[in-house]
Amino acid sequence: MWQRVIDIDPGQANAQIYLAQALEGRGETQASARHYRAYLQIVAAHRDEHRSEGAKVIAAVIKVADADAAANQQDEALQGYNSAIQFAEKANDKALESLALVHLADLLEKRDNLGPAAAAYQRALVIDASLSDPVSAGTDWFNYGQFLRRQNQPERFVFACFLRAEKLVNTMPGAELSTIAQARAESEARLGHEAAAVRFSGEAIAREALGLPASSFSRPH
Repeated sequence: MWQRVIDIDPGQANAQIYLAQALEGRGETQASARHYRAYLQIVAAHRDEHRSEGAKVIAAVIKVADADAAANQQDEALQGYNSAIQFAEKANDKALESLALVHLADLLEKRDNLGPAAAAYQRALVIDASLSDPVSAGTDWFNYGQFLRRQNQPERFVFACFLRAEKLVNTMPGAELSTIAQARAESEARLGHEAAAVRFSGEAIAREALGLPASSFSRPH
């Protein structure tokens, strides 16, 4: 139905975004991104008519950047995530700013820009602390812990992040909580007898992990 509407009038912004969402739901990422882009082009051409759609616009920019990243168009994705962060800051949309930062962090890690990647994760987690969304915050702590693990940071930091994530996501039992719990158990096993001390001081160690400087992620020559 949405496709028929667009065939008749491609300038229908709502039809473009609804079709994009439908295609995304079917896993057709690049096809979906074409319609998110069309929506953004319509908004750019008719700004006054779409001034109330700030969150929808920011979310669409992130979706397009995700598609660019999936297609290995990294420069375009980087530009998209940074634009989304700037738009979200201006709109004071903390949730979308955090989301864009986490997606940016993932891309920066793939580009081997590890210090900036860590900083993006850390900034997202600071924002999360001001929001009332424990599940999203828990997911971000889990992702940061995985990042620290991949970058061979001390296991106590990884374990503290997973503990924090498990505590936050514990309100929503399901596959995500099971994944976090398994990762936490594996990290606990790697720590061995040190795990008890980290459990006791988990909050402080998580804050220490959150404050790791960019220099901690430098690659050895």
